[in-house]
Amino acid sequence: MGYYINPPNETKEEWLNDNGIEVTVPEWDLLATNFPGGVYVCLVDNGLFTAVGIAYKESEFNEFNDTSHDDRPRKWYVVPHEDIINVCPDVEDRLEAGL
Repeated sequence: MGYYINPPNETKEEWLNDNGIEVTVPEWDLLATNFPGGVYVCLVDNGLFTAVGIAYKESEFNEFNDTSHDDRPRKWYVVPHEDIINVCPDVEDRLEAGL
């Protein structure tokens, strides 16, 4: 797992509320149909801090979605591709290539 959202002028939660749509049951196969141009991100509560990982490909999505060995609380969101690039430009090539 390698790309995370760290907005410069607001909390991660505020950024997600401004830019994302919360998804109760994320399904990789339905992303393109239900949210064209959207990217899954996962808000993970680590106790002392939160992290927002970008599921830029299916294996990243599966890693974040696997709770069999990791019971930290999670919330899933779909965020428009452009908003992801604006806050984390380093992931653009991965998103474009589907890597």
